Amino acid sequence: MTKLELVNILRTIKRGFPNHVLDVEAFELWFLLFENCEESNFASAILSAVKEPGRQFFPTPGEVNKYLDAASGQIAMTAGEAWNLVYKNCLQEQSKFLEKHAENPALVIATQQIGLRRIALADMERELPFLRKEFIRTYEQNLHKVELQRTFEISRGQATKMLDSINRFLPNKTERRLLK
Repeated sequence: MTKLELVNILRTIKRGFPNHVLDVEAFELWFLLFENCEESNFASAILSAVKEPGRQFFPTPGEVNKYLDAASGQIAMTAGEAWNLVYKNCLQEQSKFLEKHAENPALVIATQQIGLRRIALADMERELPFLRKEFIRTYEQNLHKVELQRTFEISRGQATKMLDSINRFLPNKTERRLLK
């Protein structure tokens, strides 16, 4: 997406939030975060964020990113869905199961910790409820970690541009001496 395309989309959305001020630095950040995104995908994601019931404020980049992830299928399954998947496949060889679901690190870690064989051999009334509880706890912890990593993941080029833009506002060495 080009800067002009982003300007047009943000200007259109801003009409619904006349009190919102989007300064140059904020715009540059939006561009750094979404420059690799297709214009149509970004437009539909920001419109989805704006259409949330009860919205009173301009959407944040994180909210827009949530809709982009949903559109690209990166929304992770819930802990309950993960447990159902594991329980349904507990008779399968664990290495094949993990290979098949390698794109979901939270599922892989929770499955490795509990073990498919252990689930398959568990007593239905005594042991299985505890394994389920432990699996869900482990899955949710690791899902949170994975989501945090994805949230803060930026490319080297994006990091360099962000640092360069910050350096423009830092005082030079002479001014730093005066501040001491």
